[in-house]
Amino acid sequence: MINRFNLCPLLIAFAAVPAPGHAQTTDEQKTAAQEALRAGEIDDALSILKQLSSQSSQDADLLRRLATAYAAKDDLQEAQRVIDRALALAPNDHDIQLARANILLWQDNVAAAEAQIEIVAMVVPDYPGLATLRTALVNRRAENKISLTGVSISHLLSRATFKQGTSQTWSGWQAAVGFSTGRATGVTFLADREERLAADTRLSGRLDHRIKGGIVYLAGSITPNSDFRESWSVSVGAERQIFSGTVLLIDSRYASYRNSDVSVLQTGVRHSLGNDFLLTARAINLFGGGETYRIGGAVRIDYAPEQKPGYFASAASYPDVELDGTRQLRGAAVGAIVPLGDGVTFRATAEYENRRASYSRKAVTIGIGWRFGQTR
Repeated sequence: MINRFNLCPLLIAFAAVPAPGHAQTTDEQKTAAQEALRAGEIDDALSILKQLSSQSSQDADLLRRLATAYAAKDDLQEAQRVIDRALALAPNDHDIQLARANILLWQDNVAAAEAQIEIVAMVVPDYPGLATLRTALVNRRAENKISLTGVSISHLLSRATFKQGTSQTWSGWQAAVGFSTGRATGVTFLADREERLAADTRLSGRLDHRIKGGIVYLAGSITPNSDFRESWSVSVGAERQIFSGTVLLIDSRYASYRNSDVSVLQTGVRHSLGNDFLLTARAINLFGGGETYRIGGAVRIDYAPEQKPGYFASAASYPDVELDGTRQLRGAAVGAIVPLGDGVTFRATAEYENRRASYSRKAVTIGIGWRFGQTR
């Protein structure tokens, strides 16, 4: 996953360039602000620089440093406003020009950033920081191209036992492919076929966009000539960090079945327990499907170390819709995720579920996936 703050050291380096002619006390405060930036104490740096700026509003070098701090805070609109003020005061200052180019690059305004870089290059081709910023520009162009990020395939085998005592063996396949369509946006397409007495093939897609502190997404599916799955569905959702180690989860879905339509609202949290453990809890609210309102929930715990085998266990009880209507489903699952190297991951899941007054099912799913350009 690409992070805009990979460029932050470059902006901080520009901010570190001293400007002569100021009183020692001002220089000491600038140095303190610079050290705070390097230490990641952005609010402290902003406090110092805003106070200095209020006293010296025509100091272009000070405004450059203030713009850098705003950019590190991810307030790019204010960073742009301040760096433009600095450039108006000192239009030939190469450090201000390059800092402005970097801020434009953070805003994904690649063309404007390149134009600003070339202004400096035409005057001083080997100016310090110019080559590094050009490399960042090339990398950003590469990030904005459509590229394959992952492929996976899995097989499901299950045994269902109905309340009448009869049993059936079901099987299914799922294939997914993911693409990056920009530095902060990705899309995944999925084909999912399950064979019971009848077979349903569901085609779905999901668009993810990274925002500060999380993601937002839009998803949809269609099942041509559906038997037991939804005919079509659409959903929107978001994941947003609300505290250190805690992420808020929201998902809203509308689905149309042959005999009814339902709306599902899921809210939950994912919390880091430390030592590579994550705990996720969700409330599942269902509206429609022959019932006015029903509620359920799910909980899952993951052990997910980097580049090492991971494991998970989950339990759930929630209203579920199929051809025979809405019924309470209770289930549990355990699984393992094993990295095999070079972006290849093996996954295995065993699960049990009981659909009230309908059937119980035991299932095993195995799959393999490839990730390109990033690790699991």
